Amino acid sequence: MPAVVCLGVAGLHLVRLGGGGADVPRSGPPDRATELAHLLTALGTAAIFSPLGSPLPPLQWVVFFGLTGSWFTAVALRAGVLGGDAAHHVVHSAAMVFAVQVDAGRVVTTDPPGEHPAHGGAAAVAGPVAVLALLLAGYFAWYALRCLDRLRAVRRAGPTPATADAPVDAAGPVAVLARPRAGAWTLRAPETVQVAHVAMAIALSTMMLTLI
Repeated sequence: MPAVVCLGVAGLHLVRLGGGGADVPRSGPPDRATELAHLLTALGTAAIFSPLGSPLPPLQWVVFFGLTGSWFTAVALRAGVLGGDAAHHVVHSAAMVFAVQVDAGRVVTTDPPGEHPAHGGAAAVAGPVAVLALLLAGYFAWYALRCLDRLRAVRRAGPTPATADAPVDAAGPVAVLARPRAGAWTLRAPETVQVAHVAMAIALSTMMLTLI
């Protein structure tokens, strides 16, 4: 079920990615880079949850998320801010690199039938891995609550005149948000974005807990 949810979110961001830049944030990375980052995160999370295994080797996922994290790190440094959407994507990318490596390590270190499990090095890293996974699970749980607050803010804001620079995906407080028309809820509506973010944050928090 989590894999299906993640694939659904990936499909949403794929549609938005191909739809142009109507929801461009006031500041930060281009809309296409943001949508691509969300798309990769959703696909990577779905691959980890999938009982069929990942269609790509772990190294390729690490390269993808390493490049994504590097891009948003550069964006955050150019903006000169520690918070914001770019910083969140840096955490996203780092968390995915961590999850892919831990998941791949589990597969590689699985003991064949009849052999005793290995100790020593594997046991030495188990503690730090669990602590980091727990911290990331808490972060994504907090982010899900934050996205719920944004969703409520969007609904309270009501229909407003469409503007090209409305902060749809920014990490700061939601002020004036563009909506196509009164009551509209489309794939490009702010409400849809926040619902997708909530779903992915919950999936990521759950995934981190499974790594402990």
